[in-house]
Amino acid sequence: MEKRNDAPRYRYRLPPCPAYDVEGTERWLSEMAAQGLMLAPDGFFFGIVTLEESEPCHARYRLEAIPKGSFFDDNATPDAEAVELAAHYGWEYVAKRGEFYIYRTVQEDARELNTDPRVRALAMKAVRARQRGYLFEWLWWLVLYPLLQNRALVWRMPLLATLTLGSWLSLFTVLIVGWLGIRAIVRTVMLERLYRRLSRGETIGDGTADGTERARRIRRHRICSVTRVTLTVIWAVWLSVWTLYWMTDQGEVPMEEYIEEEALPFASLAEIASCAGEVAEYRAIRYGFGNTVKAWQDPLAPVNIDYCEIAEVKLADGRSVEGALYVTYHETVSPALAVLLAKEYHRGDRAKKNYGELGVDLPKVSYAVAYLDEVHRPTVLLQEGNRVMRVSFYAYSSSAEIPIERWAQIFADGMVSHK
Repeated sequence: MEKRNDAPRYRYRLPPCPAYDVEGTERWLSEMAAQGLMLAPDGFFFGIVTLEESEPCHARYRLEAIPKGSFFDDNATPDAEAVELAAHYGWEYVAKRGEFYIYRTVQEDARELNTDPRVRALAMKAVRARQRGYLFEWLWWLVLYPLLQNRALVWRMPLLATLTLGSWLSLFTVLIVGWLGIRAIVRTVMLERLYRRLSRGETIGDGTADGTERARRIRRHRICSVTRVTLTVIWAVWLSVWTLYWMTDQGEVPMEEYIEEEALPFASLAEIASCAGEVAEYRAIRYGFGNTVKAWQDPLAPVNIDYCEIAEVKLADGRSVEGALYVTYHETVSPALAVLLAKEYHRGDRAKKNYGELGVDLPKVSYAVAYLDEVHRPTVLLQEGNRVMRVSFYAYSSSAEIPIERWAQIFADGMVSHK
């Protein structure tokens, strides 16, 4: 005898409307039931609907606003008393979608769960308030809090953040965040409208949109949903790859390897020491870090270099210079961007602890400022034309004195000579 397989069979669909479209959701689920596809228990998950195959039937669905709880609590279910009361009138609880519980009945004579629209409006009022809270939280953490605290790199130094993250990834991030904000605003407006309709005593449940208008809405919603999910996945993967790349220093190469192929557009530690005398010997110092170069390109700045050199330079007269040289160098696509970038660097360093400007004579370039950075390293920030350079030079020990005015001038001369 052939064994019969009674295991339920499921179909998966994209919902044709957002969660806040009460009328559209109820109508669509009823139409699916007429086609033999019933909403499965807890059938809404990450934007996908699970439908269980069954005999075609006439089923009514009703979305009831969640009177309390959290939008992000996916395990939230109605109170046992509410489920029991609904069952008494012929309705069963099926699933939760967004801010709504979904009930279903196949009994034609089953009375409505809530016949008074103003009663439903009371629950909708709580939904409306929560949605406003989500929107405010989005604005607070993304916009207001960083602006008030002035600590977020993306707000204090947006151009540098863009160059670090990459122009295309930065633009993609802005689009994703903006899209999420627009969706939050639209959801808030739609729930507000629904609340006002209920408050006026209007009933909801059967929309009046004609077939053409409804088809257009369904097509638009599904396109937006698929696009949003696709772009979010691409963005998440892209950002993860970028984070892994920077955290593991994948772009760093040994200084010697880089110099063999590319000439540095600025002075090295040996060139700084040469202003105190003839260089006799050079020895790179290995501390497990340093003596590396990270270079990358960007549409806004074709040349970007992070340079760290730690070495000892002995002069012909027996004196020596031992120290660390840190250089961040950019060549932007225009002088205007270079000016903005230089000011961002200064603004960011000035906001850090232990900052202190140095009263020294600076090179005659378009923008120049000297100060002690947060770890007390003498730092010079220079800008000339489309070039920006932030240089920190700290001598661990030195029998050859090299004033900041002298080594700053060396870097400034290099910027001018590269025009």
